[in-house]
Amino acid sequence: MKFSREPERRKMVTLADVAKHAGVSKTQVSFVLNRKNLHLVSAERRTRISKAIRDLNYRPNQAARRLAGKPSHLLGLLLPGGSVTPYGPLIQGVLSTARLRGYQVIVAPAPTSADALRKYIEHLEPYDLDGMICVARQSMSRVTDLGTLMGRFRRSVVIGPEGITGVTIQADHRTAMRDVVRYLAESGRRNIGLILPEQDESLRTAERLAGVEDATADLGWTRNDELTWKFSRRTHPWPDESEAQAAVDALVVRGGADAIIAHDDAWAARILQTLTLRGHRVPKEISVVGYGNLPFSELTAPSLTTVDLQERRMGLTAVDQLIDAIENDRPTERRETVAVEASLILRDSA
Repeated sequence: MKFSREPERRKMVTLADVAKHAGVSKTQVSFVLNRKNLHLVSAERRTRISKAIRDLNYRPNQAARRLAGKPSHLLGLLLPGGSVTPYGPLIQGVLSTARLRGYQVIVAPAPTSADALRKYIEHLEPYDLDGMICVARQSMSRVTDLGTLMGRFRRSVVIGPEGITGVTIQADHRTAMRDVVRYLAESGRRNIGLILPEQDESLRTAERLAGVEDATADLGWTRNDELTWKFSRRTHPWPDESEAQAAVDALVVRGGADAIIAHDDAWAARILQTLTLRGHRVPKEISVVGYGNLPFSELTAPSLTTVDLQERRMGLTAVDQLIDAIENDRPTERRETVAVEASLILRDSA
């Protein structure tokens, strides 16, 4: 008979262990973990405490905290892509609303691959967040267990595709496109071309097409499928000149379009450039509408009429939904979609 020694149980790391390792008081460790009274802890000590938490792999006893009914008043904002740059208005909406309601926010630019995202979320657990807001764009929505990962937090809200977790905040793409087509029709446009991706893992393209169909049905028009031009999903942010030339050839030269609704503002700007170089007058001959209201859209020549998705409002709506659930002890697992109305920003291109 073989005998083996039972593996020695790993000693649970306590808050006192972290304090000793960092050379600080337990109170200061508590301040850092709870993101409270941080002005009482120097930046150098906060760095030492964070390092000690990582070195010791410290995990607060969240069950005890929850049984004690002690909220942390701390939220997380998970952003895909590893950068906060594309999310300025959304972050402003989240931070301003959270501050007004007495909460602080950890902004976390996260990886989008499943394994890296799982590890990243594990690193956030010691902060004992009351809730998490996750911005799920196409690449992140492919993580099949993203809903399970969000379930590791007390409550969560997703800004993006439905089906990841219970409460979802979305831009109302369908109504936005319906309003754009109606506006162009009122401006005398009849042959409206669309530029869309061949494949879109989100529901955005389907919703936008549904909005176009709603408007054309209301107007009594028959939609010409040849006025929809689709491009292969690109990895770079701007379409190149050859792509824009192909789109104009298909929609304007062969299709007779007198208006173009582009996939986004980058496409719209490139289409404006191509039309101008070919001698077309915008908007006298052809109207061009973008999508997204990016900062450069008012700097094009002519300035770009575009759809503003109201990302700041989506951010504040997500915070309100999350904090209401926290403070009313309401679960966020139930299926609920909150649509945020977009706005058509009228400038000179249409």
